[in-house]
Amino acid sequence: MENETIKINKGNTLMIAHRGISGLAKENSLASFELAGQSSHWGIETDVHVTKDKKFVIHHDGNLKRCTGVDLVIEDSLFEDIVKIPLLGMNNEVTDVSLYSPTLEQYLSICKKYNKHVVLELKEQMTKEDVVNIVKVVENMGLFSTTTFISFYPKNLIYLRRAYRTADIEFLVGKESKEAQKVMFILMRLYRFGLDIDSRLVNEKLIKKVHKMGRKINSWTVNDKETAEKFVSWGIDQITTNILE
Repeated sequence: MENETIKINKGNTLMIAHRGISGLAKENSLASFELAGQSSHWGIETDVHVTKDKKFVIHHDGNLKRCTGVDLVIEDSLFEDIVKIPLLGMNNEVTDVSLYSPTLEQYLSICKKYNKHVVLELKEQMTKEDVVNIVKVVENMGLFSTTTFISFYPKNLIYLRRAYRTADIEFLVGKESKEAQKVMFILMRLYRFGLDIDSRLVNEKLIKKVHKMGRKINSWTVNDKETAEKFVSWGIDQITTNILE
C-alpha cells in the first residue's frame, strides 16, 4: 500500500477524510485521525455508537468483530470493556501496535487541535436523549458550529433538527436504500437536510437539483481520482474519501 494520499484537482470541493485517512491507517483509529489532521482535508468523518451504559465510542460496525476479532455488540456492551479491546491492523491482522476504539472526546480533540470540520455519523437508531447528549458533548468541546451531523436514520436527524434549529445536517443515502431514495427530497425540504449520497448515485443532474433547493451535496466514498475530478467539474460541494486529497 502506498504511504501517501493521491492528490487531485479539487477546485472548490471540500475533501473529507473517511474514518480518518483510512487508506493509510486503521479506520477510525487515533492514528488515522492524526494523519487526517496533518493533511489538507477540510473535514474528518467518523462514526459514533451508544454503549449499554450510555457512553459514546467511535467505531464503524455495530459489532467489534471485523476490526478487533472479538464478537461484541457495542449497544449491548459496557464502555469500559469496549475501549480495552485492541484494533487489528489494516488487513485485520494482529499487530504489536496498540490501537483502540477512540472515545468521542478523543476524536473531537483531534479535530479541534488541527482545526478540522467534524463530520459525525450517528450510527444505528438512537433515542432522542442519546442524540441530544451527543450534541452536548460536541457543544462542550466548542465545535457545534463546525460540525456536520449525518445518519442513515431519519429519526436521528429529525430529533436533532427539532432540538437544534441551526445544526448542520446531511441525510445519508445508499444505493441499496430504495425507500430513502424515494423520500430524500421530501425530508430535505421539510427539515433542511443536505444530502450525503453513495457515489454510484451521483450525476450532474442530481447535483444541480440539490443546489436548486439551496442544499449542499456530499458523495461517499470516492477513491478514484478520475471519478472525483468529474464530480468536482460538476460542482459537487464535498467528497468523502479514504485516500484522495
